[in-house]
Amino acid sequence: MKKFIGRLIYVLNWPYIRFVLKSERVYVLLVDRALAEIFLVKNLVRWHDTWWLPGGGLVRGESRRQAACREVREEVGLKLDPGKLKEFISLPGSNKLRRGQKTVFVYDFKKRALTYNRREIAQVAWHSLNEEIAISDSFRPVIAKARTAYGLSAQA
Repeated sequence: MKKFIGRLIYVLNWPYIRFVLKSERVYVLLVDRALAEIFLVKNLVRWHDTWWLPGGGLVRGESRRQAACREVREEVGLKLDPGKLKEFISLPGSNKLRRGQKTVFVYDFKKRALTYNRREIAQVAWHSLNEEIAISDSFRPVIAKARTAYGLSAQA
């Protein structure tokens, strides 16, 4: 039922969302380096049952770092230090609607349970970079780069 309501809200807000989706997007790869694990979310309104990085669009006048910190705070209640965000990878928009560039920041973080915004997020979890992750196609290059950076590969 929750997913249905989320999708209904998504459809009703389509004109606004379409405008926002054209903008530049920012995401944060929360990494526990010692455990080689990353934190991912499942959005309530997404049509596919895949994992995503926490993040979203920029608000007018906001820097990418500020937007990344705001989005993580809104989605999972975690206040990040913008100075500790490291730009990790930039990706082009994934389709005609999402034309804006995606910037992914990496943030070193010690694994712990995090709360999340239940109006926006359906599920959260830590995932090992050693395992195959059912992540959105647009984030596969991020996971591949993270595995390379940490000398890991997915186990089939």
